[in-house]
Amino acid sequence: MKILHLVDTLRSGGAERMAVNICNVLSKDKKNSVFLFSTREKGDLHKTLNKNVNFKCLYKKNFFDFKSFKKILFLIKKNKIKIVHVHSNSIFWSFFIKLLNSNIKLIWHDHTGARKEKIIKNFFLRIISL
Repeated sequence: MKILHLVDTLRSGGAERMAVNICNVLSKDKKNSVFLFSTREKGDLHKTLNKNVNFKCLYKKNFFDFKSFKKILFLIKKNKIKIVHVHSNSIFWSFFIKLLNSNIKLIWHDHTGARKEKIIKNFFLRIISL
């Protein structure tokens, strides 16, 4: 199984720690190829990744950083990734990845739990979840 975990940073936080833990566990099975991409910055948690986890930081500058977006599309295609597990805010880029690669399975969960108060953002999340 080739699975990509996508998270904004690897600073110490709940979503970041969960992504690292899942990647470390999945990478123990030699049948899995596990990738972890940080879209914005590394952070200290990248030092805790198993050596079998393929880590890449994209250093995204803003939402419209097309250079970083093209890089992630290239890496997904090159590595024949079929599953993208998205943590928190990385859902927006993942939505466009899914539009351009319909054979990819997209799994998303939100770690913040505060979406109820953010009506406009919640509206967009409902639309792209379809």
